[in-house]
Amino acid sequence: MSDNPRLTPPSSSNDEGWSQILVLFVGVLVLLIVILAATSTNAVPSMADKSADATAEAGGRVFFIEPQDGATVPETFTVQMGAEGVEVAPAGEVVEGIGHFHILVDKDFIAAGDVIPLDTEGYLHFGQAQTETELTLEPGEHILRLQFANGAHQAYEGDAFRDEIHITVE
Repeated sequence: MSDNPRLTPPSSSNDEGWSQILVLFVGVLVLLIVILAATSTNAVPSMADKSADATAEAGGRVFFIEPQDGATVPETFTVQMGAEGVEVAPAGEVVEGIGHFHILVDKDFIAAGDVIPLDTEGYLHFGQAQTETELTLEPGEHILRLQFANGAHQAYEGDAFRDEIHITVE
């Protein structure tokens, strides 16, 4: 037996020693559970829960390159879309600061976090990371809205991820 009482296992007659060991063991166990709970993936917000405000504050934005606001265009015309501070990538994986374009023809912007409608007239998806397209519209005045969304087609939050132009089709 050791001369150090802390290293000496308690005798069967020393219930107080066993109680102290049990309290210490339970305390360590509770501490481990708290640490694991705090670092579990459930405690970390997913991309779908995060807003894109941090990306916007870092200078990210999307915009129409062509046509310009107020332009008069033929029935079939080219639209070019641009992005700064964010990466344009195919739809699929949801990653902060990465997404793809949608053009809404004469439709209102979609609320942040909502999925932009698929296969619905007036909602054009560019899920293969396209930055240019040809549009054919009826003659008259139209509003084109550019909206950036994550890989799951959920609209990013903030005006930096939207652009709007008014055009007249001859």
